Amino acid sequence: MQRQGSPMEQNHPDMEKMRQIQELKDRLKQEPDNGQLMVHLANSYFDIGRFDLAKIYYKKAIEHQVKTPEVFIDIGVSYFNLAKLDSALMYVDEALKLEPDHRLGLYNKGVIEYNLNKFQNAIITWEKLIKVYPESKEATTVKQFIEEAKKRLNKS
Repeated sequence: MQRQGSPMEQNHPDMEKMRQIQELKDRLKQEPDNGQLMVHLANSYFDIGRFDLAKIYYKKAIEHQVKTPEVFIDIGVSYFNLAKLDSALMYVDEALKLEPDHRLGLYNKGVIEYNLNKFQNAIITWEKLIKVYPESKEATTVKQFIEEAKKRLNKS
């Protein structure tokens, strides 16, 4: 699964990342309605693998009208990493309602569908990704995923 922001730095967050999180929390106390701060805090938690906390702040950002495809994708990926696939799919679908051809939305939707054993749906989603973004690294990756999904589909 991929999210919109920076790559993950899981396991042992460095002191700088923890300082950044504390600063964001302090700022949020001063600006409790700042949805963008909530997104930054959620992204920071995501980056250290704290998906349980990331999803809370993504939800709060959505409640404060930060309703971008990227936020919906990131909360979906958070739920995926918490093994809550139905919720993950729901949020990624929300992103795709806002932007139907969103590259990472299509990529992640296919990954979730595959993990839900909805192989035909995953193939359709990934084929759309390839059609819209034929030169992307995600298109290259999902070509292999499609072959595996077809094999799994033929076994069932």
